[in-house]
Amino acid sequence: MKNYAIIAEYNPFHFGHLYQINMIRKMDPKAVIIIIISTFFVQRGEPSYLDPKFKTASALKNGADLVLALPSIYSLQSAEHFAYGAVSILNRFKHIDHLVFGAESDYSELYNFARFQMDHALSIDEKRIEFMKEGLNFNQGLIKACCAIADENDMKISQDLFQSNNILALEYIKSLIKLKSSISAISIKRSGQRYNDTEILEEKLPSATAIRKHFKEAPGKVKNILPKESYSGLIQSRFIDKNTLFDLIKYKLIIESIPLETITGFEQGLSGHLRKNLMKSSSYDEFIENSTTSRYRKNRIQRFIINMLLDNKKVFIDQSIREIPEWVRVLGFNKNGQDFLHSSKNESDMIFLTQYKQYNALSDFGKKQFDKEVDSCNLYYFSKDNFGDYFRQIPIIIKD
Repeated sequence: MKNYAIIAEYNPFHFGHLYQINMIRKMDPKAVIIIIISTFFVQRGEPSYLDPKFKTASALKNGADLVLALPSIYSLQSAEHFAYGAVSILNRFKHIDHLVFGAESDYSELYNFARFQMDHALSIDEKRIEFMKEGLNFNQGLIKACCAIADENDMKISQDLFQSNNILALEYIKSLIKLKSSISAISIKRSGQRYNDTEILEEKLPSATAIRKHFKEAPGKVKNILPKESYSGLIQSRFIDKNTLFDLIKYKLIIESIPLETITGFEQGLSGHLRKNLMKSSSYDEFIENSTTSRYRKNRIQRFIINMLLDNKKVFIDQSIREIPEWVRVLGFNKNGQDFLHSSKNESDMIFLTQYKQYNALSDFGKKQFDKEVDSCNLYYFSKDNFGDYFRQIPIIIKD
């Protein structure tokens, strides 16, 4: 029996995610499937459309055996740190055999490109900065820099490698290499629409982006294109609304006028840029739109804003990248997942959090990391009934 891990956001859980789980079952019918998911805030810098209990229920009822939480201190970072945080947590388990992820390109091509980026990291970064000074944004500068360095080394790079669906796949591979992990990577060719596609096409599995767009327009539109647990969760999930989020941003930036230089993700000029655009905006969406430029991309702005509201200091986040928590929060499991946890407890020094009383067993820094996750929970449920109850209805246990 082998153990397979998936790093996911499930925002929301859809048939493309189910396809991935089913492909693992097809490869290995006896597989134990472990999912580590972002909980309250996703890598785009937005509140998750599905709250953790609905994500967990959707995963467990559609083939997963164990669901773990990826703390917001990692889910709210760049693709590099998002991937490294998740892979580092999985790497602390002694019995995870494979990390499975979706991608547009073949694994050998992804691996070779990941190695190329690591071997030429300094040169690529220098070139990227040059191109950004010429007016390109971060992604455009990175692509042009990679192509330039590849040309200098008589290498050919497929443009497909730069597709959004490959970004995290590359970072997962690089994280495994950096950690010298024994976990082997398996890429599954994505089925359906690309990540950023916004329309729902009958002949293809819709993307999460398309599902969120159509759900906002009319919830009933997505009822028949989602697993029933996921659609039910979308209807029931309650989280901070944009008006409240906008009020908190105004308070932080204008009334409190906090120094932004210490917040993770800060760069020169961002403080004045945000305050200027806040003063001429009348809603959260307008503020984000006004603040988005070729230099400051939308997702980067959104991540910075949430990190600011959570007071996630750069020093703290950098230390958290170096010192992965000694704990992991258990969101749910079935019998196979429970057996995996029991065997892992005997061979791992990790603390598997299921109740608050385990807090006292954490180190001082572990407590600080845990406190930040509770803060994320409270911001997510701000002004909602769930405020202040981090362990409500968790873990979910599925019995045979």
